[in-house]
Amino acid sequence: MRYVPIKNLKENTILKNTIYGPNGNILLKEGVVLDLYYISKLKKLGINGVYIEDELSKGIEIKNIISEELRHEAVKSVQETFIYAQKSHALNKEFKKIMI
Repeated sequence: MRYVPIKNLKENTILKNTIYGPNGNILLKEGVVLDLYYISKLKKLGINGVYIEDELSKGIEIKNIISEELRHEAVKSVQETFIYAQKSHALNKEFKKIMI
């Protein structure tokens, strides 16, 4: 397995790690064969690179300290916390306007 920048990806490359969206939803699962459509969509989403499996990296495994699932759950939790804080702040401002 090796990390390849999106601009260097070639058609028919096998994706090694699942790719998650900003909300923790799965965009592409591990094992998907990347075609030009998928590669262009990944570029549009602002994904900088992906892990692939090829002959050059055969047998090389990169161990993550934190699983991708846990990482995306954490990101989702932080996003929800910020949304809650923004709503609370807006409600506080509205309440203060009513009290004046």
